[in-house]
Amino acid sequence: MPSFQDTIRNLDSLQPSQFSTDAERYEAKEAARRLLNRLETPFEQGWRLSFETPVLIAGIQTILDLGIWKQWTEANKKNPGAPVHLDQLLKWANAKAEPNLLREYRCHWK
Repeated sequence: MPSFQDTIRNLDSLQPSQFSTDAERYEAKEAARRLLNRLETPFEQGWRLSFETPVLIAGIQTILDLGIWKQWTEANKKNPGAPVHLDQLLKWANAKAEPNLLREYRCHWK
């Protein structure tokens, strides 16, 4: 079994160029996320979400408040992973929204 320091060195040495395909790189990235989820305490996870990624929380709250999330999840059930244009997000909003506000929080939309 590798020592603790060997494990850390191996993790620190990983580079995107080591993977033959994007699928392999993605699989390694997801394994790293699972590792982080196992290693972090609930407090650390909350801290990361609240203080390291506040824009993410603000973006989610914005699309929830505008009613976009529900529409988006329904559209995603019909066509999983399909990109959504900003114009469509604005149509789904239950109130007038500044397009640049939503543009900044894009994820899988064009």
